[in-house]
Amino acid sequence: MRATPVLLMLAVFLILCSCESNGGKSPTAPAGSETSQETGRVVFNISFAPWKEDAAKPAAVAAVDSIVAYVYDTSDNQLAEATMTISGGAFSGTVTVPALGNLRVMVVFYDGGIVRYIGQDSDVDVPVGGEATADISVKYMGTSVTAPKKVNAGDSYPVSWMERPFATGYELQEAYTANFTYAQSVYSGSNTTTTLMHEEGTTCYYRARVQTVYGYGPWHSTGGASTGIQAHEGTVIIGGDLPPDEPANLPAELAFVPIPATTVPYVISEGFSVTISAFQMSTTEVTNAQYAQYLNAAFASGDVYILVEGWSANDVYGATGEWSGKRYLDMGYDDNAGTRCCIIYNGGGIFSVESGKEHLPVEAVTWYGAKAFAKYNGYDLPTEAEWQYAASGGMSYGYGTADGSLSMAGANYGNNIRRPVNVGSYPANPFGLYDMAGNVREWCSDYREDYPSGTESDYAGPLSGSVRVQRGGGWNDSGDACRVDARGSDYPDDWNYSAGFRVVSRWSFTPPVLDLP
Repeated sequence: MRATPVLLMLAVFLILCSCESNGGKSPTAPAGSETSQETGRVVFNISFAPWKEDAAKPAAVAAVDSIVAYVYDTSDNQLAEATMTISGGAFSGTVTVPALGNLRVMVVFYDGGIVRYIGQDSDVDVPVGGEATADISVKYMGTSVTAPKKVNAGDSYPVSWMERPFATGYELQEAYTANFTYAQSVYSGSNTTTTLMHEEGTTCYYRARVQTVYGYGPWHSTGGASTGIQAHEGTVIIGGDLPPDEPANLPAELAFVPIPATTVPYVISEGFSVTISAFQMSTTEVTNAQYAQYLNAAFASGDVYILVEGWSANDVYGATGEWSGKRYLDMGYDDNAGTRCCIIYNGGGIFSVESGKEHLPVEAVTWYGAKAFAKYNGYDLPTEAEWQYAASGGMSYGYGTADGSLSMAGANYGNNIRRPVNVGSYPANPFGLYDMAGNVREWCSDYREDYPSGTESDYAGPLSGSVRVQRGGGWNDSGDACRVDARGSDYPDDWNYSAGFRVVSRWSFTPPVLDLP
């Protein structure tokens, strides 16, 4: 995705070296010489190299709680090990080793017991009384997984994962739920692909992790293979009716996960609850690239137009249908802090995205613009009830994060990063949905007016009102605004630099029913 390395942290620390008294020999004399009290110095420059889909994310770095340096000689004997001190986003420390040539120095970043990053310099010469520099490009230890969109029962199919540096092996797990409950290992070894088969129709999810000499890397998962069922890329649907063909205008990389039905009334507001049928929700918020692709198609078909002069210059408006004349997107907004609409109109009906901003969530989009995108591609905005249930992960979580808690390592909120980040930058919730807390607020289809009392099935919200619901909180919102049950709102023709959206599909299919505890 990004070709240029992402420099997240420059850390400098010293290794104090007990040097050899070698009677005029080379400053990097072999081990076994008599040791003096002189010291040399090694300065380390640490940078983070980009990965295919997860280019050294700030969220992952924030999760690091331990950094250890290891030093080896040319025979791969470990000479030293030292834990670094972490403070203020940097780290430092010392470790004593013999002054030798061709030392290999490893730096390992841990998140609990998980090996998050590894970097090395394999040729460090430690001089007597001098200074050497070790340049270490740190590599992320996650590995992505790919599987076919669909297969037939009884047919074998490949599942593969990305080869990662420093790996001594890989483990692949298979599960029948997106949160990997009761996952089982189906491969362990040094290959990066394996072949699997299922005799009967089933839903399969896969995740893989790297084995290193320092421990396991983080799990990374994907929607796996679905047997004989049409599905979007990265999505599995099984156990029900075949959905219709995918919409012709499906935006690139837009993926969905199935959200199972719940037979337990789900509380939306005081005195009112909803039971919800199964549906599908996009795994991430709609990105700048996806929205720009929609605008190009909609402009070519005459469904949108752009004002090029006047007080609302560079605003996109609906040209046809029920939202004709309504503003969809404000491309002229810029608060000079990097929080702006990153979609550009190039003239001639061509929309593009600022370089490097393609995978940020679209901002400055109105409710009309979100609704039009969804309708144009055969989808809809989620109801408030659907959104809240999906955000909870089916676990009655208080926040739409991986474990239901809120922290800077698990969500972008509280103005901590001061801007939105690429979609999917934080761990998914148990349903496989990313950024259900923070990053950008998300438009829902509902009007904001009060709910009735009692219990309804698949309630679509009030039928009239002046404002529309937003859920999930944004990058600049407080933690309370990011709660699963927190309700925000705005006028449907207004826009905000921290508001975006995701979409749902209500194709007719019947995943397993989930009974909440």
